[in-house]
Amino acid sequence: MLCALILILMGCESKEISAGDYGAYWTKYQKQLSDTKQIGTYSMTMTYMPMDLLILNDNQGVITQETYHKSKTGFCDHYYFTIDIEDDKEKEVTKKYFIRDRQTQFSMIMAQDTLPCVLYQPEMTALTNRFKINVVFQRPDEESCDSSVSKDIQIAYMNYRDSTGQKNIFTINKEKINQFKKIRL
Repeated sequence: MLCALILILMGCESKEISAGDYGAYWTKYQKQLSDTKQIGTYSMTMTYMPMDLLILNDNQGVITQETYHKSKTGFCDHYYFTIDIEDDKEKEVTKKYFIRDRQTQFSMIMAQDTLPCVLYQPEMTALTNRFKINVVFQRPDEESCDSSVSKDIQIAYMNYRDSTGQKNIFTINKEKINQFKKIRL
């Protein structure tokens, strides 16, 4: 209690949060780890998925030090993103386009490195004009799982749907990733 009062008075806040509160925290602040672009008739929102969120979901909300470290090992070599796509005008055309494997249209740019998408997984729902795609990229060798992200992460999307070949760059700020709270064990 005294520690919390000191943090409030000093204007600081903890960089960790309990596993039970993490889901609500994610819901409230996930836009800090997102970038949205309007591309033709549809909008695309690229969202970075923090490792702690993946671990929490992998363990159905129950985290111990043992399950945390075991899951972390499985997620450590990659960066995970979701892409939310919304199209009010040409929903069916857009869905048909993205349901096919478009993995080669996405790449991750970190400084001078361009890394291919290693997983492309669409999640379609029939009753809405929105759908989601999960994309995964290999973590560069110089990026340690236990350290902060050293560079802004950029995801390039080559738009071939409209026959334009236009490159769209989504940027996730490294400071916002590094400031995002971690699960307190």
